[in-house]
Formats: sequence, structure tokens, C-alpha cells
Amino acid sequence: MGNSAGKMPDFKERNRTGAAAALGVTYAVCQIPTYKDEDRFDVSFGSFHSGTIHEKMPDRLSSLDRRDTVACFGIYDGHGGSEVARLCSQSLVASIIRRSAKRKRLARRTIDEQASSQEEEEEAIPDECIGAAYHEADSISKTLYKHAGATAINLFVSNNEDGSRSVKCAWAGDSRASLHTHAFSLSSRRTKNFRKSSYISFDHDPTREDERERIKEHNKIYNDAYIRKRTSPQGDIGPDAIFRIPKGSEQNNPYNISIMMSRSIGDYYHSSAVISAPETTTFTVQKDESVRIVLASDGLW
Repeated sequence: MGNSAGKMPDFKERNRTGAAAALGVTYAVCQIPTYKDEDRFDVSFGSFHSGTIHEKMPDRLSSLDRRDTVACFGIYDGHGGSEVARLCSQSLVASIIRRSAKRKRLARRTIDEQASSQEEEEEAIPDECIGAAYHEADSISKTLYKHAGATAINLFVSNNEDGSRSVKCAWAGDSRASLHTHAFSLSSRRTKNFRKSSYISFDHDPTREDERERIKEHNKIYNDAYIRKRTSPQGDIGPDAIFRIPKGSEQNNPYNISIMMSRSIGDYYHSSAVISAPETTTFTVQKDESVRIVLASDGLW
């Protein structure tokens, strides 16, 4: 619900830095102070062997542990209160790792060659496990915190057998990830520092044509959403938003509320066209390659 006017929250635990040498990862997190204090983040390290997560990673790992460990990062941008963002920071990654570990254990119990080859090809963090965990967080949020919601973006880094690293990004909403790589200059034969940039994720909002079409198709069945700009006495405000079509008269209905993103976790009172299903993408960072990845809520972008 935010903090009372004039009173700043305690930000002693809003900055974190560290390194995971076994994964070739260094990280730094900063939460910028605001009066509402609705955002949360998560840094943890998961084990596919135990299916658990830990705040810190051991400095030394066996070759097997290296392949069974994943670095996990998450940004959760809350709105309507901090409850859903806090829930996600405390349980979303744990649910994903637990589901992924269970799936790996089931695969390893099969001894025949065909099952073994399938296990080698399977991703460290399957999309189905991420989707199920997002759905679980959404269901809990809609039950316990009906007034609140949050966007989510997660990054998972794990080792491959050849020394490269697999990076998977999952997101629902308008928090974003960007990738910054070295740009090589043929004239000077030198590498320029991280000057080549691209987005890893793409916002879920009505300005995306595929999201707009999904909402229109949804409305043909459920008739509970429409897209338009918010208005004021001076005229339209900002980009398009998703409005819930209330039962009965639309005018002066207290539940005729709108939301700017087309996917989020929670948001019970908004249209059912706003879904929690995450989008994912995966890429590989080679053994001798260095990259920087920035995760941030929409306030930065």
C-alpha cells in the first residue's frame, strides 16, 4: 500500500553486490528509494540436485555441481501495494527451481539411451516449469492480495559442458532486460567496451501488435476488456491502456479501472485479458565471451 507521506522506507537491504566464480558471473543490484516502496528484487543460486535455492554460492564446486547450479536474478515491479512483488521475490524462483529439479530427477531415473540423450538436450530451466510457477504466484496473489499486482522479469545463468553459459530470460509485463556486448573494430583490431546493445525482452502492453490482437480475440469470448487511452478534462493521457468492462452500467462504476501492461502477476480486479503467462528467450554466452545484462523496471527505460 506504500508508505505514509513524508516517511521514507528503510533501504539498508536495497543494494547487493557479489560474484559466482563457478558460473563466471558478477552482479550488482540497486533499488532506488521511492515513497511507495512497491518494488522488490531477488538474487539467489539454485541447485538442481537438491531443488533448493541459497542466497550465496560456494566459492568451490565440483564439476558436477557446476553443471547443477544456476544463478537466478529477478526484478518485480509492484503496483497497488508491495505484497505481490514481495511474494514473487520470496517464492517465485524457489518454485521454478523446485519444479526444474523434479523434472531432472525424473529424467535421470530412466536408464535407457533414448532417455539419456533427451536429458542432455533439455534446457536447464524448462519453459513449462517457469510458466507453472508464474501461474501459481498469480493464483496465490489473486486470492490473498486482490488489490495488488506486479510485473516480473527473471534471468537464469547456468554452465554448459563445453564451458559456455546458457542464459534464459522470462518475463511478464513491462520490466525489461538488455544485452551489452563487445563491438570489435577491424581498423584498430581492438575491442570497444560493451558498445553493442540489444533488448532481450519486449514489453507486454497494448502497443505490441501481437498482444493487441490477443486481447481482441480474448474479448470476443469473454467480453470483459477494451483498449483505449485514459482521459482527463484536458483530453487523452499517455499510451493505450486495457480497461475492464464492468457488469452493468460502465459509467461511474468503481471497477472500471485500467492497466498499462497486458501481462502481470495478480491484479484480480482487472480484466482477465491481463494474463500471467511469461514469455521466454534463451541464448548462449561462449566460454571466452564477456557480456553485460541489465534488468530493470519500466522506470529506468
